[in-house]
Amino acid sequence: MMFILKELLKLVHPFLPFVTEELWHQLPLSNEKSIMITSFPKFHSKWVNSKAKKEVQMMIDLVSQIRNIRGENNVSPSKFISVTIVLKEKKNGSLLNSYSESIKSLAKLSQMRWQTESLDPKNVIRAALKFGELFIPMTELFDVEEEKKRLQKELAKVEEDMTHLDSRLSTPAFVERAPKDVVQKEKDRFQELKSKKEKLAESLKKMSSL
Repeated sequence: MMFILKELLKLVHPFLPFVTEELWHQLPLSNEKSIMITSFPKFHSKWVNSKAKKEVQMMIDLVSQIRNIRGENNVSPSKFISVTIVLKEKKNGSLLNSYSESIKSLAKLSQMRWQTESLDPKNVIRAALKFGELFIPMTELFDVEEEKKRLQKELAKVEEDMTHLDSRLSTPAFVERAPKDVVQKEKDRFQELKSKKEKLAESLKKMSSL
């Protein structure tokens, strides 16, 4: 324990020099006069717990996926949602259970269920995980009617922008006289809008089926 504390103080020292120096002098086993003249901690592969590292990475991936989905769907940070994880191997269920409270706190979950049986993919947002698949009901993420209105409004704006750009690019005077990089930039912008329109239309189609 003392070894860990000493090494930890060395790691923190560059950021909290005065605090760590004071704590260093309080350690009963410190022979060095100052933490500043001690050697910096070195990495030792034998100290790496591969099993624990793999488990924590699994939980990080899960929380990251949930956060990404929340962000992509403009879910309020204060809103709690429920999720279901379909596991490839049942043994990972006990791992989820042991980290359950931490995951729920970090991902803002009201409930987290897991199972090994397949799940109906209708009306859910799915995300692949190395150890399974994440399922979040769309109704957990947003008010369906409000989301449809938002998508329709955004789609109308994209279509309006596309019409304006198409008109501009169809004008010979603009294409011939404007700098090539400006014309290309407008063409790229049109393609971006086209791609966005397709995604919005697909999302709206999903919303309409709920």
